[in-house]
Amino acid sequence: MLEVSFIAGRPKEKGLGLLKALNDAVVLAVGISPNDLLITFYETPGENISFGRGLAQRAHIADPAPEAAHAAEG
Repeated sequence: MLEVSFIAGRPKEKGLGLLKALNDAVVLAVGISPNDLLITFYETPGENISFGRGLAQRAHIADPAPEAAHAAEG
């Protein structure tokens, strides 16, 4: 099992590409079947991550999903 945490905001296509690249790299490095690797992405909003001092240094990185929802409403 491979769990990856990062700041939200990447397009779906990039995540899908990263899943494939990670699977290929781990399978090659470890010598397991490509079917035996579970990869889970955890995307966290920037305002919920601190790299020290309790400051959310990446708070300005917004998740585009809520903005798109508001645009559709109005």
